[in-house]
Amino acid sequence: MPVKKKAKTSTKSKTVSQPVLASEKKISNPGELFNLIKYLEAEKVDEFDYSDAEFSVSLKRTVKEEVNGQAGAGILNLIAAARAQAPQALSENRQPESAVNDQKKTPAPPAEDESKFKFIESPIIGTFYRAPSPTSPAYVEAGQRVKKGQVVCIVEAMKLMNEIKSEYDGIVERICVENGTLIQAKQRLFYVLPE
Repeated sequence: MPVKKKAKTSTKSKTVSQPVLASEKKISNPGELFNLIKYLEAEKVDEFDYSDAEFSVSLKRTVKEEVNGQAGAGILNLIAAARAQAPQALSENRQPESAVNDQKKTPAPPAEDESKFKFIESPIIGTFYRAPSPTSPAYVEAGQRVKKGQVVCIVEAMKLMNEIKSEYDGIVERICVENGTLIQAKQRLFYVLPE
Protein backbone atom coordinates (compact mmCIF):
# COMPACT_ATOMS: atom_id res chain seq x y z
CA MET A 1 0.00 0.00 0.00
CA PRO A 2 1.48 3.37 -0.97
CA VAL A 3 2.43 5.83 1.74
CA LYS A 4 0.37 9.00 1.81
CA LYS A 5 2.19 12.31 1.98
CA LYS A 6 0.95 15.87 2.19
CA ALA A 7 2.63 18.71 0.38
CA LYS A 8 1.73 22.37 0.72
CA THR A 9 2.73 24.91 -1.88
CA SER A 10 2.25 28.66 -1.92
CA THR A 11 0.36 30.37 -4.67
CA LYS A 12 0.94 34.06 -4.04
CA SER A 13 -0.70 34.73 -0.66
CA LYS A 14 -2.61 31.50 -0.07
CA THR A 15 -1.37 28.05 0.84
CA VAL A 16 -2.79 25.06 -1.00
CA SER A 17 -2.74 21.65 0.61
CA GLN A 18 -2.69 18.72 -1.78
CA PRO A 19 -2.29 15.02 -1.03
CA VAL A 20 0.46 13.25 -2.90
CA LEU A 21 0.65 9.47 -3.18
CA ALA A 22 4.13 8.07 -2.84
CA SER A 23 5.40 5.30 -5.04
CA GLU A 24 6.29 1.91 -3.60
CA LYS A 25 9.91 3.10 -3.40
CA LYS A 26 10.96 4.25 0.06
CA ILE A 27 13.66 6.69 1.12
CA SER A 28 16.50 4.28 1.80
CA ASN A 29 19.59 6.47 2.20
CA PRO A 30 20.58 10.03 3.11
CA GLY A 31 21.38 10.86 -0.53
CA GLU A 32 17.76 10.39 -1.50
CA LEU A 33 16.74 12.66 1.38
CA PHE A 34 19.17 15.40 0.24
CA ASN A 35 17.85 15.12 -3.33
CA LEU A 36 14.29 15.37 -2.00
CA ILE A 37 15.15 18.54 -0.06
CA LYS A 38 16.70 20.12 -3.18
CA TYR A 39 13.63 19.19 -5.23
CA LEU A 40 11.21 20.62 -2.64
CA GLU A 41 13.28 23.82 -2.45
CA ALA A 42 13.22 24.20 -6.26
CA GLU A 43 9.45 23.57 -6.39
CA LYS A 44 8.86 26.09 -3.56
CA VAL A 45 7.01 23.56 -1.39
CA ASP A 46 6.30 25.10 2.04
CA GLU A 47 5.60 21.92 4.02
CA PHE A 48 6.27 18.25 3.38
CA ASP A 49 5.64 15.22 5.60
CA TYR A 50 6.76 11.66 4.85
CA SER A 51 6.67 8.53 6.96
CA ASP A 52 6.89 4.80 6.52
CA ALA A 53 7.58 1.90 8.87
CA GLU A 54 11.28 2.76 9.16
CA PHE A 55 11.61 6.52 8.78
CA SER A 56 9.74 9.80 9.10
CA VAL A 57 10.66 13.31 8.06
CA SER A 58 8.92 16.68 8.27
CA LEU A 59 10.18 19.63 6.23
CA LYS A 60 8.96 23.20 6.68
CA ARG A 61 10.07 26.36 4.90
CA THR A 62 10.16 29.56 6.97
CA VAL A 63 10.62 33.08 5.67
CA LYS A 64 12.66 35.55 7.71
CA GLU A 65 11.61 39.20 7.68
CA GLU A 66 14.30 41.72 6.80
CA VAL A 67 14.70 45.00 8.69
CA ASN A 68 12.91 47.02 5.97
CA GLY A 69 9.93 44.62 6.11
CA GLN A 70 10.58 42.78 2.86
CA ALA A 71 10.47 39.00 2.94
CA GLY A 72 13.86 37.35 2.79
CA ALA A 73 14.78 34.19 0.94
CA GLY A 74 13.03 31.02 2.11
CA ILE A 75 15.00 28.85 4.47
CA LEU A 76 14.22 25.17 4.54
CA ASN A 77 14.31 23.80 8.07
CA LEU A 78 14.73 20.09 8.44
CA ILE A 79 13.27 18.20 11.34
CA ALA A 80 14.05 14.55 10.77
CA ALA A 81 13.14 11.77 13.15
CA ALA A 82 14.57 8.43 12.12
CA ARG A 83 13.11 5.61 14.11
CA ALA A 84 15.47 3.00 15.49
CA GLN A 85 13.51 0.11 13.97
CA ALA A 86 15.80 -0.17 10.94
CA PRO A 87 18.79 2.17 11.31
CA GLN A 88 20.94 0.02 9.03
CA ALA A 89 18.98 1.31 6.02
CA LEU A 90 20.39 4.78 6.62
CA SER A 91 23.73 3.94 8.19
CA GLU A 92 25.12 1.58 5.59
CA ASN A 93 28.44 2.60 4.10
CA ARG A 94 26.80 4.20 1.08
CA GLN A 95 27.13 7.70 -0.28
CA PRO A 96 24.43 9.74 -1.96
CA GLU A 97 24.73 9.72 -5.74
CA SER A 98 25.39 13.46 -5.84
CA ALA A 99 28.26 13.14 -3.34
CA VAL A 100 29.78 10.27 -5.31
CA ASN A 101 29.67 12.32 -8.51
CA ASP A 102 31.18 15.39 -6.81
CA GLN A 103 34.10 13.59 -5.15
CA LYS A 104 37.39 12.81 -6.77
CA LYS A 105 37.78 9.13 -6.01
CA THR A 106 41.14 7.87 -4.82
CA PRO A 107 41.59 4.28 -5.95
CA ALA A 108 41.43 1.83 -3.08
CA PRO A 109 44.44 -0.37 -2.48
CA PRO A 110 44.22 -3.90 -3.86
CA ALA A 111 41.99 -6.21 -1.80
CA GLU A 112 44.90 -8.38 -0.67
CA ASP A 113 46.60 -5.33 0.87
CA GLU A 114 43.54 -4.18 2.89
CA SER A 115 44.00 -6.86 5.53
CA LYS A 116 47.15 -5.20 6.85
CA PHE A 117 45.43 -1.82 7.39
CA LYS A 118 43.22 -0.43 10.12
CA PHE A 119 40.68 2.20 9.13
CA ILE A 120 39.59 5.45 10.74
CA GLU A 121 35.92 5.92 9.85
CA SER A 122 33.55 8.82 10.34
CA PRO A 123 31.09 8.24 13.18
CA ILE A 124 28.62 10.77 11.71
CA ILE A 125 27.38 12.40 8.50
CA GLY A 126 28.95 15.80 7.89
CA THR A 127 31.62 17.80 6.10
CA PHE A 128 35.22 16.55 6.32
CA TYR A 129 37.99 19.04 7.12
CA ARG A 130 41.69 18.14 7.37
CA ALA A 131 42.63 21.26 9.39
CA PRO A 132 41.08 23.34 12.19
CA SER A 133 40.87 26.40 9.88
CA PRO A 134 41.53 27.17 6.21
CA THR A 135 44.88 28.80 7.04
CA SER A 136 46.07 26.10 9.47
CA PRO A 137 48.17 23.09 8.47
CA ALA A 138 46.44 19.72 8.16
CA TYR A 139 46.21 17.60 11.30
CA VAL A 140 47.92 14.71 9.50
CA GLU A 141 49.49 13.96 6.12
CA ALA A 142 49.96 10.67 4.30
CA GLY A 143 53.12 8.98 5.61
CA GLN A 144 52.89 10.67 9.00
CA ARG A 145 52.99 8.67 12.25
CA VAL A 146 49.90 9.00 14.50
CA LYS A 147 49.24 7.98 18.08
CA LYS A 148 46.03 6.60 19.54
CA GLY A 149 43.85 9.54 20.62
CA GLN A 150 45.53 12.04 18.27
CA VAL A 151 43.12 14.32 16.35
CA VAL A 152 43.31 13.49 12.63
CA CYS A 153 40.46 15.62 11.21
CA ILE A 154 37.22 17.47 11.94
CA VAL A 155 33.71 16.57 10.79
CA GLU A 156 31.25 19.46 10.83
CA ALA A 157 27.68 18.41 11.52
CA MET A 158 24.85 20.84 12.29
CA LYS A 159 27.32 23.72 12.80
CA LEU A 160 29.30 21.71 15.38
CA MET A 161 32.94 20.81 14.78
CA ASN A 162 33.56 17.21 15.88
CA GLU A 163 37.18 16.14 16.31
CA ILE A 164 37.90 12.67 14.95
CA LYS A 165 40.73 10.90 16.78
CA SER A 166 42.91 8.01 15.73
CA GLU A 167 41.99 4.71 17.32
CA TYR A 168 45.40 3.24 16.53
CA ASP A 169 49.13 3.88 16.74
CA GLY A 170 50.57 3.69 13.25
CA ILE A 171 51.38 5.43 9.99
CA VAL A 172 48.73 7.14 7.86
CA GLU A 173 49.05 5.41 4.49
CA ARG A 174 46.15 7.04 2.66
CA ILE A 175 43.71 9.90 3.13
CA CYS A 176 40.51 8.76 1.41
CA VAL A 177 38.51 12.00 1.30
CA GLU A 178 39.13 15.47 -0.15
CA ASN A 179 38.95 18.47 2.18
CA GLY A 180 35.47 20.04 2.34
CA THR A 181 33.68 16.91 1.09
CA LEU A 182 30.32 15.67 2.40
CA ILE A 183 30.87 12.29 4.06
CA GLN A 184 28.62 9.56 5.41
CA ALA A 185 28.60 7.73 8.73
CA LYS A 186 30.96 4.73 8.70
CA GLN A 187 32.77 6.08 5.60
CA ARG A 188 36.51 5.35 5.60
CA LEU A 189 38.59 8.48 6.07
CA PHE A 190 42.12 7.14 6.61
CA TYR A 191 44.06 3.92 6.04
CA VAL A 192 46.46 3.39 8.97
CA LEU A 193 49.27 0.82 8.96
CA PRO A 194 49.41 -0.25 12.62
CA GLU A 195 52.74 -0.46 14.44
